[in-house]
Amino acid sequence: MAKKRPGTPRLPLPAGTVGGRILLLGDREVTVEGCRGVLGYEGGCVRLNLGERQLKITGQGLCVRTLERNYCAVEGVVSTLSFE
Repeated sequence: MAKKRPGTPRLPLPAGTVGGRILLLGDREVTVEGCRGVLGYEGGCVRLNLGERQLKITGQGLCVRTLERNYCAVEGVVSTLSFE
């Protein structure tokens, strides 16, 4: 279960939302609400299913720290985020 951070309430996503909410904490952590699963995972690249789109996270030493229904947290040194 992900730790709840002060000031970042978890709210339900509106119906029909594609993707959800992406929060980048410096260059060390990315949290994604609305994630439907992990499509690919290597130390330098994580690909997440956002429904109609995919989110590609690249960097060094990336690690999927938390994976829950509609939520994913990735840690490491984040270099890029891109939609595919």
